[in-house]
Amino acid sequence: NGDKVHEVTFSTPCSFGVGLAFDGVNLWYSCAGSPNLFRADPLTGVVSASYRIPAPGTLGALSYDATRNAIWAGAGSDEVWLINLDAGKNVISSAKVFNTGDLCGLDDGLAFDARNVGDPNDDVWYYSDDCWTTIIDVYNISGSKVESFTWAGTVPGPLNHNSGLAVGGQLLYQMSVFANKVYVVDKTTKALQYTFTVDLKHPEDMECDTNTFAAQGKHVMWTKGAFEAKAGAFEIEFGSCGVGGAPPGEPELVLDPSVKKYISENGFD
Repeated sequence: NGDKVHEVTFSTPCSFGVGLAFDGVNLWYSCAGSPNLFRADPLTGVVSASYRIPAPGTLGALSYDATRNAIWAGAGSDEVWLINLDAGKNVISSAKVFNTGDLCGLDDGLAFDARNVGDPNDDVWYYSDDCWTTIIDVYNISGSKVESFTWAGTVPGPLNHNSGLAVGGQLLYQMSVFANKVYVVDKTTKALQYTFTVDLKHPEDMECDTNTFAAQGKHVMWTKGAFEAKAGAFEIEFGSCGVGGAPPGEPELVLDPSVKKYISENGFD
């Protein structure tokens, strides 16, 4: 756990951006400015699309939702936005869902959890803002807070606060931006399972990827440096997470458009 598998530099520079998501094929990252959302190849970093999401302030943490084929995004004024994608992973619409009322101008921790994939109504997401928070909040899909708890970090002194978040199956990953350390807890009991360090500058948002390095027998947790257009992939236990908030062992099926066309033309179900 924690071994670096890959580091990628995105082809479009970003002087500040904390958000990172993985949709089963692409990495997405947020960046201050216009456009403020980018889609990129996880191996080469080549940006294949960019968008302007009309959210207030700086677009913050991101988390892919495989249930809805959408990206949840934190924004300024403590807003949470839902960015809808089509089958080709292109942005087709976006809208504010609600306001958390956390009174912080930037959200750097957001993690979607599908829990029981057969019941979209039990979906939740984990949230922590950028204002030196030590509390992680859990919201249901309607925006009602259902749980709050203290993060697992033990960084000495005033720098002890949570930044990035990610769900990996039964585990919740919590980033310490100043210690470059990830605290991994059981999301039910909150008991610390293990920790590992990352060597990116000012690491923030995280997201699970079970696809990009699967041929090497590796599953990873991505994280993005806030002050550079870089992301690093760090190994986690194989089979311990799922893409887009799905439980382990239930990866999203992503088909190439030519395969979809062949299936349609030949009448396969």
